[in-house]
Amino acid sequence: MPKDRNIKNEFLNYTKLTEENKCRNCNKRKICARIFIPDTKKVFTQYLDYMRSHIKKLKGEILDIGCGDIYLKDLFLEMVNKNKIKYTGIDPIKIKKEPGFRIINSRFEDYDFKNKCFDNILLLGSYNHLYDLEGSLKRIFRVLKKGGYAIFSDNTPMIILGNKKNKQKKEFEHYRNHNCHQASLILKKIGFKIINHQGISNNTSSNWVIIARK
Repeated sequence: MPKDRNIKNEFLNYTKLTEENKCRNCNKRKICARIFIPDTKKVFTQYLDYMRSHIKKLKGEILDIGCGDIYLKDLFLEMVNKNKIKYTGIDPIKIKKEPGFRIINSRFEDYDFKNKCFDNILLLGSYNHLYDLEGSLKRIFRVLKKGGYAIFSDNTPMIILGNKKNKQKKEFEHYRNHNCHQASLILKKIGFKIINHQGISNNTSSNWVIIARK
């Protein structure tokens, strides 16, 4: 689950690459590296806008699992200052403490919440980093209040192009690469109701989103 996720501008430093049209219908595409060209659509901006639109609707106590350096920190700070939410983030890597945010330095799987429950739970890029996926999802279901919302978002492999601002870092990789459909099936099995979802297509970024409710 640990990784650097200060994503205020990170996604904006990437360009999606799409397969050249003439390669898609070529009978040799399975044995060829193919040609990829930059996509002019602002797919990562669209993803961030989609996330912001749903997070803005949240109220009450939020638990952000695998929070890193706090994804969309500016939005959360605005919501905290307006007394819309109380923010708790949990991450095994030591995170710099920020005014208005409660940060727990622990793996979610190891932390004792006692009888504490939350109005909303977020896994914004952490779903595929959970080691014991089903056990962790069952625990998330337990600490989410009845009627509460959970937002799950992660990515699957896609060819992207970084600019000079991107630096190679040693990061903790996925335990799996579940897509939106696979994640939805498991969440339904646990007991979550899928309210909304956005999968991955040729017209989107590499990030899928699932809005679920207990």
